[in-house]
Amino acid sequence: MKKPICCLLAVLMGLLPSYAQAFGPKGHTLVGAIADKLLATKPQGAKIAALLKNVTLAEAARIPDDIKHWNHQVNPAWNWTKIPEVRQDMSDFLTANSNAPGGHGHNPDHHVFHYTPIFQFRAT
Repeated sequence: MKKPICCLLAVLMGLLPSYAQAFGPKGHTLVGAIADKLLATKPQGAKIAALLKNVTLAEAARIPDDIKHWNHQVNPAWNWTKIPEVRQDMSDFLTANSNAPGGHGHNPDHHVFHYTPIFQFRAT
């Protein structure tokens, strides 16, 4: 009798969705932080840090979601907005991809799609 009950419980648990939070700000930050740690001692890590103007991957992983609600100003909660060059690049990106008159609104596609696959950082 115990075997059928155990099998039934195992099947039911397998049908329940797993909630690992591999999404949203916490999940994106966690995945980026793992990448930061894995790349910290590798030459590629230094190259990525230079490309991202020392924004960590933990933080950069949230930018596509952050930018959906950004107003082109410094936001104390988002360190990437405190770096003038990154802030300007993201502002230019948002303006260039906006459907609003004058380019200062948000493109509705930014809210529909999970991420925006285009980032433009200035080469130095």
